[in-house]
Amino acid sequence: MVDRRFLLQCFVAIVVVGGIGEFWFLRDAPVEAQVGAMAGLVMSTLNAVAGSLCIGYAFDKSQNVFMKVVFGGMVLRMGFLLLAFLVLITVFHIHKVALTVSLLGFYLIFLVMEILAIQRRAEERERTAA
Repeated sequence: MVDRRFLLQCFVAIVVVGGIGEFWFLRDAPVEAQVGAMAGLVMSTLNAVAGSLCIGYAFDKSQNVFMKVVFGGMVLRMGFLLLAFLVLITVFHIHKVALTVSLLGFYLIFLVMEILAIQRRAEERERTAA
C-alpha cells in the first residue's frame, strides 16, 4: 500500500529543496554538475518510494515480519544505491561531488520523513484501536 501523504511530502520536499538548490547552486553550475545533482535526486527519490512500499506492506504484519521486511529492504536498497552510484561514476562519469551531495542530502531528508511517517501511522493505529 502506497502512503500517498508520504509521497506528497516527498514531492513538496523536492520542490522546496530543489528550488533552493536551483537558486544557490544549479543556476551557475556546469551542466555536468546539474546532471549529477539530478541523478542523486532521482536515486534518493526511488529509494524513498521503495522504502515507503516496504513499510506499507509490512506495517500491519507481525513485528518479526515488519523488522525483516524493513531492515532487509533497507539492505537491498543500500546495495542498489551503491551499485548505481558506482556505475554512474565509473561508466557514465557523472560529476562526483554533485551526485554525492545530492544523493546524501535528499537521502537524509527522506529518511527523516520516513521515520515521521512510521510514527504517524503507529499513532493513528493506536487511536483507532482505543
